[in-house]
Amino acid sequence: MVARILKLRLFFICLFLSPIVGFSQANSSQVKLVVSSSVFVSGDLVNLQVLTLNERGELVGNGALVNLYLVSSEGKTEAIERFNTAEYDQGMAFFLPSELATGNYKLVAHIPGSEFQTEALVHVYSPKIFTSAIVPKNADNMLALDQAKYPDSPLKVEVGSNQSTPIVTVNSSENSGLLAFKIFDPSLEGFPISGVVKSSTLGELNPFEIDFTPISGVSNSRYSVYFVDQGMTEEYYLEDQAEMERKLVTHRGDSKIWVYQFGPMGNRLGEIQVNQSEWKSVQFQNFDNTVPFSEDVRSILNHKRSRKFIDQVYRSDIDQVENSFSGSLETADAVYQGNDYEGVATLREALSGIVNKVSVSRSQKEYSIRMTPASAGFKYEESPLILLNSVPFYNIGDLVEIPFHQIESISVYNSIRSQKQFGTLGRFGVLSVQLKEEYANPVQELYDGFPEFHGINPLVKSFEKAETDAPDLRPVLLWNPGVFLQPNQSIQRAWNYSDVKDSYVIWGDLINEKGQTFQWVQPLPNSN
Repeated sequence: MVARILKLRLFFICLFLSPIVGFSQANSSQVKLVVSSSVFVSGDLVNLQVLTLNERGELVGNGALVNLYLVSSEGKTEAIERFNTAEYDQGMAFFLPSELATGNYKLVAHIPGSEFQTEALVHVYSPKIFTSAIVPKNADNMLALDQAKYPDSPLKVEVGSNQSTPIVTVNSSENSGLLAFKIFDPSLEGFPISGVVKSSTLGELNPFEIDFTPISGVSNSRYSVYFVDQGMTEEYYLEDQAEMERKLVTHRGDSKIWVYQFGPMGNRLGEIQVNQSEWKSVQFQNFDNTVPFSEDVRSILNHKRSRKFIDQVYRSDIDQVENSFSGSLETADAVYQGNDYEGVATLREALSGIVNKVSVSRSQKEYSIRMTPASAGFKYEESPLILLNSVPFYNIGDLVEIPFHQIESISVYNSIRSQKQFGTLGRFGVLSVQLKEEYANPVQELYDGFPEFHGINPLVKSFEKAETDAPDLRPVLLWNPGVFLQPNQSIQRAWNYSDVKDSYVIWGDLINEKGQTFQWVQPLPNSN
């Protein structure tokens, strides 16, 4: 394949050095939302451009936290995501739920407290259509995709070959800047959709508000918040509510959370109750659920089916993504693999006879565990934090009798270095037990009872094509939602043509000197 480079160079008159270019610092009140396509299959990755604007439509440089609701035609909230628009250089994306039925769905973006919300309508099709000859009941064979009307392009596009450099130049007389662009085959991929700003029905509603009910109001006590699915701890002093709220609201990634309160001397006060708003109860207005199913839609869906078939045959991931945050525990001080030992009946026997620096005792039919520091001979006075399949608790109880053949590994954290990541929770050491996948999780009910924390979406699309022998059927050669070029700046973007031998177009999202955004599209020269 021939690698191509896309070079974008923008020229403006001096008067364009306005708040639009420098980003306005006014309070944001609107969301600018662009969805990378209008046609999806359940489980697809949805790429987005999410920006914040003030009342005058000017870009806001410090960004905002945006709630994005996925809404069905019945007005029901099917899923919800959070984005931080200050992270302007990163692509924003999320996966559609895999169980969505064929239908129309709206993406509704809202900044809590804003009078506006931005809505974009997308068409989602269940994978069941790939194995059925019956057209979905809510599909119309005569209904085609909406064709947006684009103005004459202010850009002159030149695509070279070999050593030539493709250049996109903005005509200086238009005074327009470029915010995003996409190179794709319109016969195999839907056009991007721009959201429509409307009056909000949400008001001050924020389904991510968290309320803690402390066990004690003792001054200088603290909360330890353990993010179960991420294996990380954040700690806050009770008297510093503002700092706690600020850090929690900007935390990356979703996770179950477990919150414990400690006294001024680190003494355990107990697990505290956490109440969080219920996002599933957020209701919107109903809208039509008839999806287009004309020839152009079927062409896009057939191509998606081909790509998914290739993915299954070659075991390749067509939606290559990377997570900008991936929480994980630091290396344990000692790890014991269950398959390395024979003749051990239970976890209790393993802790008593195999695992160093750990002991088990019994008093009045109650089992307790104590750990010894890695570099000392005394025992800690309290039980360690126990993680069973990553689920945290302190009292082992009858779980100490888990059959040893079910155990994948036992990890011990008893040094200052390894305990530090758990904060006060790990003050007396940490014992992590992982069961083999084929066995039921005995603490699943406990895990299910933990509140779900919705952090900022950390998903970033990766455009690097994996080295594979699989046919490359990408209909999108380049999607770049993070462009913002000021006068006389230029950037370069490289891409490879796919195995799809068809005509491509370049679509762009522009902003003029009045802060107004508009879209354009034109054929990509020499793309056959």
